[in-house]
Amino acid sequence: MATEAEGAMESLSVNANIWYDFFKPTDGVRPYIGAGLGASQVAIKDFSTTSTVGTTTIDDKQTTFSYQIGAGINFSMGDSSSLSLGYRYLVANKTEFEIGDGSATVESDYKHSAVMLGLNMYLRDNALIGDEDGDGSQPATRPRRPTRPAGRVDHGGE
Repeated sequence: MATEAEGAMESLSVNANIWYDFFKPTDGVRPYIGAGLGASQVAIKDFSTTSTVGTTTIDDKQTTFSYQIGAGINFSMGDSSSLSLGYRYLVANKTEFEIGDGSATVESDYKHSAVMLGLNMYLRDNALIGDEDGDGSQPATRPRRPTRPAGRVDHGGE
């Protein structure tokens, strides 16, 4: 008798990511890289396998540490939008699922690859906040407020 298996595996991940765009926002093509850390909930639903030994079932979910890395390219479509093509690789480490009545467990790493296509819309004409002149750079220092001279302040009524 051949072994038969059926069921579903699902994952929900929440990560804090850091992304770095190369070149300034006024360039037409901007590559980027990034990485993130977080948590993933991995679920095996209604999984069963039947063999000559018997039937094994798994219906369990676990939450575990996860990380991801990614890279891609943004293609400028004007001052306020870009098209993005990217890749993400996510790993949720060592998820442990109970088999049947809980008398045994199976351990697994969850790995996921994704190719993503996106449209980015910018709320300002310049992607960098503080880029007053639109050249893609921020000022080295912020302008300082004028200082008051020491001594008496004239209120204009004396």
